[in-house]
Amino acid sequence: MVPTQLVGGPRALILCAGARPVSEKYETVIEAPAGRSAYRGEDHGLAAVYDLSMLDLFCASVSGLVHAFAPAREDKAAATVLAPYPNSITAILPDIAAGMAAAIGTGNYDGEQANPSMMTASVDHLLRMSRDRGLGTGRLEAIKAVAGRAAAKGHGADDWVSTIEVLELRG
Repeated sequence: MVPTQLVGGPRALILCAGARPVSEKYETVIEAPAGRSAYRGEDHGLAAVYDLSMLDLFCASVSGLVHAFAPAREDKAAATVLAPYPNSITAILPDIAAGMAAAIGTGNYDGEQANPSMMTASVDHLLRMSRDRGLGTGRLEAIKAVAGRAAAKGHGADDWVSTIEVLELRG
């Protein structure tokens, strides 16, 4: 769950699943290349589900960082000067993740903070900025499309997490 240079350190995480007695017996072996492990249950597939979910977050986050650096570079702003500022966003993500998880669990999407209608306006600004600089907009257009589908299904004033209701392609 970390880049190779962090394997063996305290930030590394190994997700495991399967028979609980086996996991407990080999816990120290499992944790050797990582600082910690997390047992996810008897179903062997659960570790993979958690791993892929985290990889999804990682890919979206790194892609977002690259796209955030792009307009700065186009406007001749130093990436090294911009680099510390994303920490203000990443620092609030643990609380946001906990709130989102609770909302998904209950299905209560109170929209007091950020809702799809409001976020669509923000994405419109980002789209305009990107287009003005000749940057790709595919990721932003995808975000706007999901928010638009959520709003169309009656979630426009709900919390951003309500967009989970329109991610399924079936039905």
